[in-house]
Amino acid sequence: MATTFKKYFTLIIAITIFLSFGLYHLAKFETTDEHFWKYDRIEKYYNGVKGGFTNNNWKKTRLNDKPGVTVALIDGITVPFGFQPHKHQDLKTEKKYLYFKDNTSSGKKLYDIYHTENTETMNFKLRFPGLLFNAFIILPLIFWLLLSLTKNYFISSVGIIAIGANPILIGISQIINPDAFLWGFTTVAILSFMTYLLRRKKKFLIIAGISTGFSLLSKYTANLLFIFYPIIFVLHAYFSQTQKGTVTNWKKLFKKYYHDYARPFIILTIIATAIFALFMPEVIQVRKHFLYGTFYSPALAPIVDVFIKTFKLHSTIFVSATKYKTNLMLPFSVFTFFIVTIVLPFLTIRLMNKFKITTKYILNTFLLLTISLFIFSFINAWTNTPFFSLDNLKEISRNSGKLTFPDFASDSQPIFLYKALNVQAQNLIFSLTPIIIFFVFFLWTRILGNKIYTKKLLPFIYLSSVFMPLIFFAGALMANIFVNIRYSLMLFPLFSILGAIGAYEFFLWIKHNKKITQVYLSKIKYFFIFTFILTGLLTLWNIKPYYFNYHSTLLPHKYVVTDSWGYGSYAAAEFLNSLPRPNEITIWTDHRGICQFFVGHCIVSNQIYLDAVDVDYLVFTRRGMLTRKFYPVGQNNPYNITRQKYYDKDFIKKQTVFEEHIGNRPGNFIKVIKIKK
Repeated sequence: MATTFKKYFTLIIAITIFLSFGLYHLAKFETTDEHFWKYDRIEKYYNGVKGGFTNNNWKKTRLNDKPGVTVALIDGITVPFGFQPHKHQDLKTEKKYLYFKDNTSSGKKLYDIYHTENTETMNFKLRFPGLLFNAFIILPLIFWLLLSLTKNYFISSVGIIAIGANPILIGISQIINPDAFLWGFTTVAILSFMTYLLRRKKKFLIIAGISTGFSLLSKYTANLLFIFYPIIFVLHAYFSQTQKGTVTNWKKLFKKYYHDYARPFIILTIIATAIFALFMPEVIQVRKHFLYGTFYSPALAPIVDVFIKTFKLHSTIFVSATKYKTNLMLPFSVFTFFIVTIVLPFLTIRLMNKFKITTKYILNTFLLLTISLFIFSFINAWTNTPFFSLDNLKEISRNSGKLTFPDFASDSQPIFLYKALNVQAQNLIFSLTPIIIFFVFFLWTRILGNKIYTKKLLPFIYLSSVFMPLIFFAGALMANIFVNIRYSLMLFPLFSILGAIGAYEFFLWIKHNKKITQVYLSKIKYFFIFTFILTGLLTLWNIKPYYFNYHSTLLPHKYVVTDSWGYGSYAAAEFLNSLPRPNEITIWTDHRGICQFFVGHCIVSNQIYLDAVDVDYLVFTRRGMLTRKFYPVGQNNPYNITRQKYYDKDFIKKQTVFEEHIGNRPGNFIKVIKIKK
């Protein structure tokens, strides 16, 4: 019993940290886009399941193009038992407050009204299951897989503590959103597939298939796993053959390839797509949605499109710019999938083994590119951003919905692309804790110096350090997508594990270069583990309760690279509710989150109908001030409420009666502005 407790002690610590900080303030915030899931999509899914069994109509089991089914299955687990989140909206009372302009028959809604007395209870019921799932299912699975993969208690312990104390992962696990489950399922999928390649036990392959299926049910981005799996195998085969020698007989080579990779990968794919179809049965009835969720998903479509152009089949398969013939696209996408994931890896392995030294130089060149992104970002941030601005990074990077990067648009193409990759990497780089970055950098220097001890983990190291980040950043660049914090979530647990491997390499470096007794070496190991626990606790304590808005101390205090995501609404509502007769107060807000906690009248519409309402306060957020403005409408404006006046910085400063800095950064705020009367 004591031995078992000692073995799982660090896992217990990680779960305790994750759950205790995750529970804090769990029901007292409202973030962007959560209302779609709370008031519509979760209940829609279960209505779809009911409709499927009663009328064989499974249409509603496809919620939207995320698809976010895991949100319904996990966060919405209480909905089938009678919980009705949509009743939190007081639609009946909203209809009593309508504005009819010029005697028109259709009225305009004045206020967003909620049963605020039930807000925290509802939030807790929808968020607690997801937090529990990640704490008691995902974290133990990751720990067990790390132990199975590495056979190293130190790496597994430090890795699980780094993940369990990661503010970004705790923060997203509190939010009703597909990303809350994407990071966990994809991490389990990658680790289990790697463990299968190394240990050759079927249970790991089955876990990989199941977790891949649930990854697909979380978000279609997970289809990138089907690109990462071949890369993992190619790296595994390359480093294994580098150490053990190369098989040269073609017959044996084909047989070995089929046994080692092709057959397991096909089995994994069948399990994953079966899970996907089982929990979203609408895709069985509508093949184009199955195609969109798997072989022709947004993540894989660009690859398929290249093959379509190569074979000049666009006019045959497509009937318009975006519409295609499903009966032709499905077999062609499967064919492309087979070429890319089965045939191409085989040819790549042959090529890499033929040019082993060149391959190693290429891998390290790409690793140097990743390292340079970090170093370049640190230099830019700490030298007053001479290369590209960090002020309102997301907004200034885009123009009319496209990534144009005006800061350096005139640079030569190579420099432009390099800076663009840097911009895409900012959210990841400055949301990693300093201790993780330190040990990851140490690990990278050991690899470049060819002095690494944990050679069996090189496939994981190169995948996490090179291929996944660069594919994410470059792919998003090609797709005109700005990589915000959510889009890079899959990388955070992997970088935590990289940090754990780096810490172990650091320990081995001490062991081999310093004359230290075995007793002290054991103490050093425990010191490392304790250091990760302590730094994790301090980091979480300093950022609580705004975990998902964590910014590293490596980013100067004046900059913000991650939006507040609606944080601070509860604190602002508390202030307003503490004022005399709060139920008679009317506010306009650029973020609806505050309305769920504020007991007065809450205007969310961009238009303020001054002939019908008398506004007392404006509530501004950083993101809202950049993307939303209010428009006064009507003749009754005795207090001269104008956009020009109330968006003037000096005037706002004078009229601000409450301000909350999210994550202690002045650039990330929520403000309550008193109307001057």
